[in-house]
Amino acid sequence: MTLKTTASTHLPLLLTIVSALLFLGAYSPAGAQQISNLPDPALTPGATRTTNAAEVCATRATRQYRGTGGVTKYQVLDRYRLPHRYSRLVERDHLIPLELGGADSIENQWPQPWQGRWNATMKDDLENRLRWLVCEAPSGARIPLPVAQEAMRTNWITAYRRYVLALASDAR
Repeated sequence: MTLKTTASTHLPLLLTIVSALLFLGAYSPAGAQQISNLPDPALTPGATRTTNAAEVCATRATRQYRGTGGVTKYQVLDRYRLPHRYSRLVERDHLIPLELGGADSIENQWPQPWQGRWNATMKDDLENRLRWLVCEAPSGARIPLPVAQEAMRTNWITAYRRYVLALASDAR
C-alpha cells in the first residue's frame, strides 16, 4: 500500500507552521523592521509645535493638540514597515511629547514598544519629569524647554538616565 502525497495534504500543516512563525515573530516580511526602543531618526526626526515655555507650562492639557495631524497608528506602523498585527504591542508615541510642545505630526510619531527594558511607560515617566523640570522645579533646578525637547529628540533613554535615574540617586 502506497500513500499518495500531494501538496494539498501538506497545506494545512504548512499554514500552521507559517502562522506560528509569524505569531512568534520568527519571520518578518521582506523589508520589515523590528520594533525598536528608539525611533529611526530618518523616519521620526521629531517636531515641535512651540518652544515657548510659558505656553507649555500654562496647562497640562493636550487635548486641543492631539489628533490634529490626522495620523493613525496604522500610518505609523506602515511608515516603519511593521505589520498591523503589531498594533497591540506598541503605542503610537510622540517623540517630543505634546506636553513639552511636541507637534502632532507624522515626523514626531513612532511605534514605541509597551514591553521590554526601555518601554512606553518609562518614557512617560521621563516626560513627566522633564515637564516638572521645565515648569515646576525650583528656579535653580529648572531647565529650558528647548533643552528638554532636544534631550527627547536625541535619545530618550540617555535622557531617562540623566533626568530620572541620576536625579533619583541624588535624592538618596
